[in-house]
Amino acid sequence: MRHAKLCLAVVLFGSSLTGCKGFFTKDSDTGGGSSSSQYMYAALSPSNASGTLFGFAVNSDGSLTAGQSGITIGGSPEAIVVTPNNKFLYVANGSGGLNAYSINSDGTLNSVANQPFALGTNPFSLAVSPDSSLLYVLDLSSDTISAFNIQSDGSLTVAVGQPLPTGANPFEMSLAPAGNFLYVADGLDTTIFALGTDANGNNTYSLVSCTNTCTTGSQAVLADPSGKYLYVADGVSTLSAYSLSSNGVPTLINTITGLSKPVSLAVDSTDGFLLVVTNGDSTLTSYGILQNGALSKTSSVQVGTDPVQVRVAPVTNTAFVANAGGSPDVSGVSISSAGALAKASSANLGGNSTAVGVTH
Repeated sequence: MRHAKLCLAVVLFGSSLTGCKGFFTKDSDTGGGSSSSQYMYAALSPSNASGTLFGFAVNSDGSLTAGQSGITIGGSPEAIVVTPNNKFLYVANGSGGLNAYSINSDGTLNSVANQPFALGTNPFSLAVSPDSSLLYVLDLSSDTISAFNIQSDGSLTVAVGQPLPTGANPFEMSLAPAGNFLYVADGLDTTIFALGTDANGNNTYSLVSCTNTCTTGSQAVLADPSGKYLYVADGVSTLSAYSLSSNGVPTLINTITGLSKPVSLAVDSTDGFLLVVTNGDSTLTSYGILQNGALSKTSSVQVGTDPVQVRVAPVTNTAFVANAGGSPDVSGVSISSAGALAKASSANLGGNSTAVGVTH
């Protein structure tokens, strides 16, 4: 576990707002479909209790409006992913299951039939193909990745060619924007798979080899939206930038040292800045992505205690950080066109926020 009631208190710029389930007016019970609105979802993993999922509308200034709350998640939620078409949301609950929801046009969630789905022993990281047809699930207990077909109702079926063996200490994964490569942070190195289809339309997977090791120590990994660069954090003190060949092989561009436990990465909506959560000093930092893919520090801001994950809401270009130690549980940070960071919102939900997700 990374680190890991029914009404919630949300603190926005120092003022309190209370929201309960049903805060949004439901337009439909069928779910699905994208919206011009932006929604953020946060999962909590309190001690000796089932996980809980909360929903928010993200306003144009990065502030939050409380929405659906108190959705029970079996086990300890470790990852949230929203499909690129904004139809479905999946939560890896860390106890061998995966919770699935359809997303209504107002951001509320409906449970997909027969969920949670049994997917391995300890699902920990999730990724969805660009066309929203495949869900990849990284399982910590078996050190494998499995792929599942996403059906029209959000249910899942096993895809052909599974599972994929990873290194001994897998932590997270990132899909290239074209969906042709999958990068897996394996602790000591990054494992790379080339993805494709055969003549019968079945999924194919092949391991990409590097001359030596592919990257430095790898705990967090991110393929940038251009498909040209790969960014890797070692979870200790180092952040590295790599260029990517047409075969998906990384070549080191530059390395930044002296960081305090970098554990999660995201790119802002302009594709111009890399955002890095450093757990040791409870900080979110932006780095400008230079023309050759190298990184240059731009701005930093304090977030909550024990931050573990960052995701960016692209419509508003707001970063949301899950803080496992609280104070607050979720930090909202606005990102300017120049990469400057400023606190925009916060949410206190009951402690031990382990994952955040956003609509596209």
